[in-house]
Amino acid sequence: MIKKIIFSILLFIFLFNTCAYALDYSFSARIVSTGTKKYKAVKLIPQIYNNTAENLADLEIFDENNEPVPYFINSFSENLGKKEYFTETFKPDFDVEEEGNSTVIKVHGLKNLKLVSISLVTPSVFKRNVTFDGRASKMLYNLRFNNEEQKDLTLTVEPYKVTSDIGEIVIDNKDDKPIEVTAIEATYLVDELVFEGSGSKEYTLKFGNSEIKKPKSYDLSNYKEYILNEGYDVLSIEDIKGSPAKDLSSVKEPYDYKTLFNIGVSIVAVVLAVIIFLKIKK
Repeated sequence: MIKKIIFSILLFIFLFNTCAYALDYSFSARIVSTGTKKYKAVKLIPQIYNNTAENLADLEIFDENNEPVPYFINSFSENLGKKEYFTETFKPDFDVEEEGNSTVIKVHGLKNLKLVSISLVTPSVFKRNVTFDGRASKMLYNLRFNNEEQKDLTLTVEPYKVTSDIGEIVIDNKDDKPIEVTAIEATYLVDELVFEGSGSKEYTLKFGNSEIKKPKSYDLSNYKEYILNEGYDVLSIEDIKGSPAKDLSSVKEPYDYKTLFNIGVSIVAVVLAVIIFLKIKK
């Protein structure tokens, strides 16, 4: 009987531990290793930026054996150049609202992105003042005269790291009708994770943990200049899975499963000690 009780308690601890630690990360993405170089890199995409900590502290790479893989973050530097390599453009979702004489475009999916510029895609002919997030304002235009196009549809907002998910574009229409906006193009500076990738055919990137505050620091970063000079294969991120992220900056006291686990183990240990004591006493 005592063996069954001990086995049940140990099974409970194992399952509780599995559940507690499985909830650490809200999101995961698959990275398939290709190429012939020893070192690999993956460029972060908007969906990762939107659901990770502002300082990227909760990014973690795991190999096929679920072991953590050291990495360093390679970012654009004015001194090193290569700005084009670190620049990506995508078309975010947006909503359009008319408020008085202004068109307000709410652009989604911008959280934690280091924006370089934001552009309108429109077939309309116009020349109007456009503002983005109250910080960048400019007269944009899309004109056609003598069979020639004259246009400037881009607001430069660099440097600007967006802290919320939504950014607002405001078009001053005065007394004219609103223009037709078919798409928004957002250009941002991308970071890449560089790691030693010869040990597995596939890796998993996990992110979305509000409890992790301090960015990772691995020995790899101490000799990263040699790795960058040697070169690396750039891999793609696939199959992002997870639930919508909460606002990590507003989470003051996240539910601590690890603490709960430790309390549970302590209680179980006391109960087990009492059972063993009573068994010996008999």
